[in-house]
Amino acid sequence: EVLRCSSIVFGGIPHFTSKPVDVGQYTIPSGTTVIANVAYCMHDPSKWSNPDTFDPERFLSDQQNPNFIPFLVGRRFCLGKSLGESQLLIFLTTLVKFFKFVIPKGQKLPSYQLFPKDGSATSRSIIRYAPAYKVAMIPRH
Repeated sequence: EVLRCSSIVFGGIPHFTSKPVDVGQYTIPSGTTVIANVAYCMHDPSKWSNPDTFDPERFLSDQQNPNFIPFLVGRRFCLGKSLGESQLLIFLTTLVKFFKFVIPKGQKLPSYQLFPKDGSATSRSIIRYAPAYKVAMIPRH
Protein backbone atom coordinates (compact mmCIF):
# COMPACT_ATOMS: atom_id res chain seq x y z
CA GLU A 1 0.00 0.00 0.00
CA VAL A 2 2.95 2.31 0.65
CA LEU A 3 4.11 1.81 -2.94
CA ARG A 4 0.59 2.32 -4.31
CA CYS A 5 -0.09 5.51 -2.37
CA SER A 6 3.32 7.06 -2.87
CA SER A 7 3.49 6.39 -6.63
CA ILE A 8 7.05 7.68 -6.69
CA VAL A 9 7.16 7.74 -10.49
CA PHE A 10 4.28 9.39 -12.35
CA GLY A 11 5.02 7.82 -15.73
CA GLY A 12 6.87 4.82 -17.01
CA ILE A 13 9.76 4.63 -19.43
CA PRO A 14 8.80 5.77 -22.94
CA HIS A 15 8.04 2.93 -25.35
CA PHE A 16 6.86 3.01 -28.95
CA THR A 17 4.31 1.01 -30.84
CA SER A 18 5.73 -1.39 -33.42
CA LYS A 19 2.36 -1.71 -35.15
CA PRO A 20 -1.02 0.07 -34.94
CA VAL A 21 -2.78 -0.63 -31.64
CA ASP A 22 -6.49 -0.23 -30.94
CA VAL A 23 -7.34 1.14 -27.49
CA GLY A 24 -11.06 1.53 -27.05
CA GLN A 25 -12.30 3.70 -29.91
CA TYR A 26 -8.82 5.02 -30.72
CA THR A 27 -6.06 3.65 -32.94
CA ILE A 28 -2.51 4.45 -31.92
CA PRO A 29 -0.36 4.48 -35.09
CA SER A 30 2.84 2.49 -35.48
CA GLY A 31 5.90 4.36 -34.19
CA THR A 32 3.99 6.39 -31.59
CA THR A 33 5.73 7.05 -28.27
CA VAL A 34 3.65 5.73 -25.38
CA ILE A 35 4.20 6.47 -21.68
CA ALA A 36 2.25 4.63 -19.00
CA ASN A 37 0.54 6.85 -16.45
CA VAL A 38 1.62 4.74 -13.47
CA ALA A 39 0.31 7.11 -10.82
CA TYR A 40 -3.17 7.17 -12.34
CA CYS A 41 -3.24 3.37 -12.69
CA MET A 42 -2.65 3.07 -8.96
CA HIS A 43 -5.19 5.80 -8.07
CA ASP A 44 -7.94 5.12 -10.61
CA PRO A 45 -11.28 5.23 -8.74
CA SER A 46 -12.78 2.72 -11.18
CA LYS A 47 -10.12 0.16 -10.18
CA TRP A 48 -9.54 0.97 -6.49
CA SER A 49 -12.13 1.63 -3.81
CA ASN A 50 -11.25 4.88 -2.01
CA PRO A 51 -7.94 5.34 -3.90
CA ASP A 52 -6.96 8.41 -1.85
CA THR A 53 -7.17 6.45 1.40
CA PHE A 54 -4.18 4.56 2.82
CA ASP A 55 -5.61 1.09 3.45
CA PRO A 56 -3.09 -1.79 3.73
CA GLU A 57 -5.94 -4.24 4.23
CA ARG A 58 -6.96 -3.87 0.58
CA PHE A 59 -4.11 -6.25 -0.33
CA LEU A 60 -5.19 -8.98 2.08
CA SER A 61 -7.99 -10.09 -0.23
CA ASP A 62 -6.47 -9.01 -3.58
CA GLN A 63 -2.71 -9.56 -3.54
CA GLN A 64 -2.40 -9.70 -7.33
CA ASN A 65 -4.31 -6.58 -8.42
CA PRO A 66 -3.17 -5.93 -12.03
CA ASN A 67 -3.43 -2.16 -11.42
CA PHE A 68 -0.66 -2.31 -8.80
CA ILE A 69 2.35 -1.51 -10.97
CA PRO A 70 5.01 0.43 -8.98
CA PHE A 71 7.74 -1.45 -10.87
CA LEU A 72 5.92 -1.28 -14.24
CA VAL A 73 4.95 -4.36 -16.26
CA GLY A 74 5.90 -6.43 -19.27
CA ARG A 75 9.30 -7.46 -20.52
CA ARG A 76 10.88 -4.21 -19.40
CA PHE A 77 9.65 -4.05 -15.81
CA CYS A 78 12.15 -2.86 -13.18
CA LEU A 79 14.91 -5.42 -12.70
CA GLY A 80 15.21 -4.34 -9.07
CA LYS A 81 11.60 -5.32 -8.26
CA SER A 82 12.41 -8.34 -6.05
CA LEU A 83 15.26 -6.56 -4.30
CA GLY A 84 13.20 -3.39 -3.84
CA GLU A 85 10.23 -5.24 -2.36
CA SER A 86 12.34 -7.29 0.05
CA GLN A 87 14.46 -4.30 1.12
CA LEU A 88 11.37 -2.15 1.68
CA LEU A 89 9.85 -4.89 3.85
CA ILE A 90 13.03 -5.30 5.91
CA PHE A 91 13.59 -1.54 6.23
CA LEU A 92 10.04 -0.67 7.30
CA THR A 93 9.55 -3.62 9.66
CA THR A 94 12.89 -2.88 11.34
CA LEU A 95 11.96 0.78 11.85
CA VAL A 96 8.53 -0.09 13.24
CA LYS A 97 10.02 -2.77 15.49
CA PHE A 98 12.57 -0.45 17.08
CA PHE A 99 10.88 2.96 16.96
CA LYS A 100 7.56 4.59 17.68
CA PHE A 101 6.74 7.45 15.30
CA VAL A 102 5.16 10.55 16.82
CA ILE A 103 4.07 13.76 15.17
CA PRO A 104 5.42 16.68 17.23
CA LYS A 105 2.81 19.11 18.54
CA GLY A 106 1.94 21.77 16.01
CA GLN A 107 3.30 19.72 13.09
CA LYS A 108 1.24 18.38 10.21
CA LEU A 109 2.22 15.43 8.05
CA PRO A 110 2.30 16.16 4.32
CA SER A 111 -0.38 14.64 2.14
CA TYR A 112 0.54 11.52 0.16
CA GLN A 113 -2.32 12.14 -2.29
CA LEU A 114 -1.45 12.88 -5.91
CA PHE A 115 -3.37 16.13 -5.84
CA PRO A 116 -4.03 17.04 -2.19
CA LYS A 117 -7.43 18.61 -1.58
CA ASP A 118 -6.15 20.48 1.48
CA GLY A 119 -3.61 22.55 -0.46
CA SER A 120 -0.59 20.63 0.88
CA ALA A 121 2.59 20.99 -1.14
CA THR A 122 3.48 18.04 -3.36
CA SER A 123 6.04 17.63 -6.09
CA ARG A 124 4.92 18.26 -9.64
CA SER A 125 7.98 16.77 -11.33
CA ILE A 126 8.49 13.40 -13.00
CA ILE A 127 9.55 11.86 -9.69
CA ARG A 128 7.47 12.55 -6.60
CA TYR A 129 9.06 13.28 -3.27
CA ALA A 130 7.75 14.19 0.14
CA PRO A 131 8.09 17.81 1.22
CA ALA A 132 10.10 18.48 4.38
CA TYR A 133 8.30 17.64 7.61
CA LYS A 134 9.18 16.66 11.16
CA VAL A 135 8.46 13.42 12.96
CA ALA A 136 9.94 12.12 16.22
CA MET A 137 11.36 8.59 16.30
CA ILE A 138 11.19 7.33 19.87
CA PRO A 139 13.14 4.14 20.63
CA ARG A 140 11.02 1.23 21.84
CA HIS A 141 12.39 -0.46 24.94
